[in-house]
Amino acid sequence: MTTSPAIPSSAGSRSTAIKTREIRGVICPLVTPFQRDGSLDEVNLRRHVSFQIAAGVDAIMVTGGCGEFFALDDEERVRAAEAAVAEANGRVPVIVGLLAPGTAEVARLALRMRPIGADAIMVLPPYYVTPSRAGVEDHFRRIAGAAETSIVLYNNPRRTGVNLDTPMLDHLAGLPGVVAVKDCDRDLCSIAEKIDHLAGRIAFLSGDDDLGCHSLRLGAVGGVWALVNLLPKLFVKMSRAVRNNRVAEAESIHRKLLPLIRAVLIENHPGPLKELLLEAGRPVGTGRPPLQPMTPLQRRNASGALARLMGRSAPSGRKRR
Repeated sequence: MTTSPAIPSSAGSRSTAIKTREIRGVICPLVTPFQRDGSLDEVNLRRHVSFQIAAGVDAIMVTGGCGEFFALDDEERVRAAEAAVAEANGRVPVIVGLLAPGTAEVARLALRMRPIGADAIMVLPPYYVTPSRAGVEDHFRRIAGAAETSIVLYNNPRRTGVNLDTPMLDHLAGLPGVVAVKDCDRDLCSIAEKIDHLAGRIAFLSGDDDLGCHSLRLGAVGGVWALVNLLPKLFVKMSRAVRNNRVAEAESIHRKLLPLIRAVLIENHPGPLKELLLEAGRPVGTGRPPLQPMTPLQRRNASGALARLMGRSAPSGRKRR
């Protein structure tokens, strides 16, 4: 008979965990680079980490949605986390995505991540099974006991079918180790309500690229945005403009980003993003199955949006003779 993971009697020492005030600014959810044979490419992962840090991001996240957690086995998750932590070398906080539907699986992964020294883990509510509110709370409580590190809650109701609404977040914010929430709520009124309720307790992080500027203006302290992989300096500039009350500048950057966001964050994510990274001279491989390459039309749209944003001529799409 399978038993649930035991909860340690003590939450353990959290002296090495990041504090809430440090979970802010622009956080890059790293893509996971693969080699031509499909194996994990730790060399290019390390290069990508340093590229992001040099561009000014405030933290990095590994093995999240952009990192194709669904296609990685346990050993690859550990190796990716080890590479990211080693390359960051304390320069910025490192958050590790431990995304899985089962409480026991996440708790087991949390135990494996302890020796690596990541600053925090990011955890989804249990998805697919339609848990009760008590089940969601128990899920996070057990993982908090196993992790002995800071926890970033992840609310993505469109993908999980479970919504961490304001009352639930208000409750979860009191659990040991919970320091932030990455929220993909699409309702700006709901986002504003959550920010107001959570202020001073845990950090609210925007989770959707196209709502990033709006969420920052409502009081979000930062964001985890996919296209930071491609254009970190632009997102850093937008974030700092909001922080320094240069609203017109921030909105201008946001409007420039929107066509690219809409062209890249489509089906087979993060495959299209990885294709554009290659186009930009940063090879990270392709997405693992079941992800498929962009169609010719999708590629023209994405490449054209990037070219226009960068002030270049859009590709014609004609084949060379």
